[in-house]
Amino acid sequence: MRGLGKLTFNTFFSLDGKESKDQESPMANRTRPPGRRGLSGLRSPLNFNIFLTFYFLKPLNLYLFLYSKNKTTKAMKTIKTFAFTTAFAVLLSTAFTSCRKHSKEEEEDNDTSEAQDHTLAQTTSNDITSMVSEVSETGSSSSYRQGNNDVFGLGCSTVYRDTVRRVDSVVFAGTCLDGKPRSGSLTFTYASNTAMHYRNPGFSCTVKSYNYVVNGNQVNIISKNITNTTAPGFNAANTNLTWSITGNISVVKSGGGTHSFSYNHIKTLLNTSDPNVYHGQSIAISWNLARVGFAGNASGTTANGRSYSANITSQLVRDRACSPDVNHPGHHPFIQGTIDFSPSGKATRTIDYGNGNCDLNATVTINGHSHAITLP
Repeated sequence: MRGLGKLTFNTFFSLDGKESKDQESPMANRTRPPGRRGLSGLRSPLNFNIFLTFYFLKPLNLYLFLYSKNKTTKAMKTIKTFAFTTAFAVLLSTAFTSCRKHSKEEEEDNDTSEAQDHTLAQTTSNDITSMVSEVSETGSSSSYRQGNNDVFGLGCSTVYRDTVRRVDSVVFAGTCLDGKPRSGSLTFTYASNTAMHYRNPGFSCTVKSYNYVVNGNQVNIISKNITNTTAPGFNAANTNLTWSITGNISVVKSGGGTHSFSYNHIKTLLNTSDPNVYHGQSIAISWNLARVGFAGNASGTTANGRSYSANITSQLVRDRACSPDVNHPGHHPFIQGTIDFSPSGKATRTIDYGNGNCDLNATVTINGHSHAITLP
C-alpha cells in the first residue's frame, strides 16, 4: 500500500503541502517564493477549480492513508473508487455551472441603443435624399418647411437656385413639418444640364453639408452621391424608377458619441405605374403620394466605438402618404422591412419596421428576444 499517495492525488497536493516524494519530479526541489507555497499555477479559473476540488479531498487522503494500515486491498479499491467519483462529480458540477452562466449572459443581452442609433442615421440620410428629390423636381422642399411661408428666418428652409453653376442651396432655420428643428445648410450639385431633374434617367447629384444640425445632432456628410439608374425610354407601366445612392456620413449625437454610416443603397419608386404619382418626364413626380423602397447594405462605427455591418434583409418601405403623428404631417417613418444589424463581438440585432401599418412602432430582436422601440 505504499503507492497509496500516488493513487490518492498526492501527486497534485500532498499532505504536507509539497509534491510527493514517491513521484520523482524535476520540480520537486524547486524553492517557491514566500507567500505562494502550494498555490503556484492557480491563476486560471480551471486550475483554481482543480485546486478547490483536491483541497477539500485532502482530509479523505489522510483517512485513506490511516485506513490502509488495517484494511484489505479490496476495501481500499472501493474507497479509492469513491474518491475518484467524488472528484469527477465536483469538476462536472463546476463545468455545468460555467455553461449556465455563459448562457444567462447571452440571454441578458438586451441593449438596443446601437440599433436605434443606426435607425437614426438611416432615417437622417434618407431625409436628405428626399430633400434632393423634391428640390430638384420643383425647386422647393415642401415636407421640410413650416407652413406655406418659406421666407428665410420664419420657416424651416429656403431654397436658392444657381442655374449657371447647376447648384441648389437649402438653408435651414426653424422647426420643420416633421417636428425636427434644423439649422445649417445643404448643397445639391447637378452633373448635367440635360438631366437636371430627379426623375430623369442619367440624373446625378452630389450632396454636401455645412454645419447641418437636426434635433441637436450634428450631421456631417463626408460624401453622398445620387444617380438615376433607370434605362432611358423606360415603360412606366412595367418598370419602376430607380436610383443608386452611396454615401458616408457621421452623426454627432447631442448626448455624446459619434455614429458613422457608410452605405450603398438602391432606391425604388414602388408605385411608378400610378399615373397620379409619375406623370412622365416633363412633369414633376407627386412625392406626397410616393411609396419608395430601399435595399442594400451599410457599415460603420457606433457611438460606443464598436464596428458594425448592417444588411437590409427585406426591402425598407416609406410611404409619403403615411403620417402617423397628426401634429407633424411631414414625418414619414419606415413602415416595413428588416435590417440585420451586427455589432462586432455582440449578437446580431434584427430591426423590424413592421408589416406596412402606418405607425411609429418597430422591434429589435436579440437572441430570440424582441424589444419594442419608437422610431425617430
